Amino acid sequence: MAGPPGLRLRCANVIPHGRGLGSSSAAIVSGILAARALVRDGAEIFPRESVFALATAIEGHPDNVAPCVTGGVATGWVDDGSGRTVLLRFDAHPSVAPVACVPPNRLSTKAARGLLPPTVPFSDAAANAARAALLIPALTTRPDLLFDATEDRLHQSYRAVAMPDSLDLMIRLRKSGLPAVISGAGPTVLAFGAPADVDSIAAETGTDWAIHPLDVDQDGACVLPSEAR
Repeated sequence: MAGPPGLRLRCANVIPHGRGLGSSSAAIVSGILAARALVRDGAEIFPRESVFALATAIEGHPDNVAPCVTGGVATGWVDDGSGRTVLLRFDAHPSVAPVACVPPNRLSTKAARGLLPPTVPFSDAAANAARAALLIPALTTRPDLLFDATEDRLHQSYRAVAMPDSLDLMIRLRKSGLPAVISGAGPTVLAFGAPADVDSIAAETGTDWAIHPLDVDQDGACVLPSEAR
């Protein structure tokens, strides 16, 4: 006996895989929203906070899935006492203009994490904590602070052996006064500045970078009717 026709799923992925741009988080959140959309009144039954909690449980890192869920400048964490997930969202400053410099090579997130040491100097941990606190106001109200807010001592130098070209570009950009970081676990370099300036500096490295000026999405992942796509 034949069963019901079922569903047909087609994925058109625009986020490069293995580049530190959050493709796995985007896939997880998209899958949850697609499943929710199949249930009548799914958004009321399973609101945004529930989507975030489930995505965190699957992905393991609330800060990775938070921006996929809400858009804007997002952060999230798991409360140590209750285990409850907490999600916060802020509007990005209109002048914040990210530019992704995507290299041709991939890097496994697991491999990149394996390069991190089990302990770090106290001074480096303190410095990064201060920069993390600075990053939210830099992205939302004080973009002039982005250069200082994007300084890192906890992961980029340790991972240099796995992505020397990315570290080279990041250093070149920062020496030119442009805020730049390794995106996620790498090897994409994320810069803030005029795309032409970023492209010019990237061209000096001899690596075939794909330069993508990006808008800051304000809505996060959502389900659209087919005629709206």
